[in-house]
Order: sequence, then C-alpha cells, then structure tokens
Amino acid sequence: MNLIGGAIENAEQIGSALWTSKNKMSIEQFVAELSRCFGISTFMAGQVAADLTYTGADVDDLFTYAPIGPGSSRGLNYLYGKAPFATWRQKEFGSKLRDINGQIIEKLQITGLTLHDVQNCMCEYSKYCRAVLGEGKPKSTYQPETEF
Repeated sequence: MNLIGGAIENAEQIGSALWTSKNKMSIEQFVAELSRCFGISTFMAGQVAADLTYTGADVDDLFTYAPIGPGSSRGLNYLYGKAPFATWRQKEFGSKLRDINGQIIEKLQITGLTLHDVQNCMCEYSKYCRAVLGEGKPKSTYQPETEF
C-alpha cells in the first residue's frame, strides 16, 4: 500500500484541519487529522506540522502544543525519574513541556522556543541519558570542524 496515498485521498480534510480560520494554523488539529492516515503516526504528523510552521503562517498553538514523540517521552521519563518507557497522556506531556520551557526562559534567558523545540530538546536529552547510563550508544559522534 502506498503510505502517502491516504494523505492524498484525505487532502481536503487535512487541509481544512490545518487552517482553523483564514490565516490561523492549528498544529494539534492538523496532527490529529494527518495521523488518521494509514502509516502516519502522531509523531510523524507532528514533524510535518513543525515543518509547516516555517511557512510564516500564524499558528494558534505553536507555544502550547507538541505531539508526544518516543524520544521526548523517554527524555521526560528520565527527567522526572520514571521508567524509560512509561507512557504519557497528551495533556500532561504538554504541561510538562510548558513547565520546562518556563524554566528555560527563567534560568537560561532563552526565549522564543516553540513547544516542538522543547520536545526536540527532550529527545536529545533522552539520547544523552541513554549514553551516560550505558543503555545505548549514540548513532554518531560529534566531529568538530577544524578547517577554519
């Protein structure tokens, strides 16, 4: 089966879910609609939605919604002392990411991170924890550029 076929067949519904009004985009609604297509998880739909936010569209929930991803979920679990594969409910997941974003703003003075950016940070934190705790190895190591 062609995985993109479901998205193409449902393009009208997906498009209407993306734009809640003339110039407003809803990541949460778009993710919900796109992830109904065969073979597209909420995580993958969220990646597509995150890419679409770079079009300059006015997004309703850019700082309040990010879909649960496997790495970010594990990152939150490490941070909050839960078992690595404990599950999260979307509402609690978003709340924790917003709390973390608040701490980033307060303690690091870094502003402007979207909730998806914070979700990505938690994914990277998960990779770091797995390496430090000996639960996995990084797929690649950082190689600094030395030609400059």
